[in-house]
Amino acid sequence: MDSTLECNQLPFLILLLFIIIFSSVDANPTRKFPLNILKNNQNKWRTLHIELEESSGPVSPEFQYRIKVYVQAVREGFFIYKSSSKGTEITEPVRSRISEKKYLAILSKLLKNSIHLIPNENLPKERLLGVSYNMVSFKIGKQKKQFYYLLQDIDKNNFNQKKEIVKILKEVKP
Repeated sequence: MDSTLECNQLPFLILLLFIIIFSSVDANPTRKFPLNILKNNQNKWRTLHIELEESSGPVSPEFQYRIKVYVQAVREGFFIYKSSSKGTEITEPVRSRISEKKYLAILSKLLKNSIHLIPNENLPKERLLGVSYNMVSFKIGKQKKQFYYLLQDIDKNNFNQKKEIVKILKEVKP
């Protein structure tokens, strides 16, 4: 068996060597996509506001509920705001500062569910009588996305992404 290389095999071997070298290079960025959208070019945190507003609509008072959740990154730091009521029971609204680690954990979940890529929706022009439109909005810098949903629709198969985003926001604790 002849172990010499023929001229037509050399480009193939060079290409193979190139692929092996560059595939073994450690490519660990400081922030993994899509977390890199959370900071600007100067590596400063972008202003961010995520909001969930959900209510049961006009039903008997004992079955009414309302929940509001905000996740924010502002100049002063990272914050969560949460308020809720159920029937006549109203919990005191809480706004608390959170750590960067907790903020990144929440945003990682939301960005993995592509909250930043959801098409922007407008509230339907024809409102249904007795139905509450619930809303999630995502604002980072000047970009704003929002979607609306009805409680009766959130469990449908085509709402899986929205349902997961709503679930994450409802589980946020200040």
